[in-house]
Amino acid sequence: MFANAYEIARKFTRPVICSMRHIDGSVKCGVGAFTILNSEGWMVTTAHIIQVMLTFKQ
Repeated sequence: MFANAYEIARKFTRPVICSMRHIDGSVKCGVGAFTILNSEGWMVTTAHIIQVMLTFKQ
């Protein structure tokens, strides 16, 4: 059963890799994933991935 679910989900799940270099020269990296929900491009991911994106935008 898990193998069948995996075969379906793997077509819609993609990696997210974030790397940020700060003014002081330090580097922060993170890895996560997102899942595509529909043909319109809606997706779902975790809050910590969104927080990194929002921090980068600032």
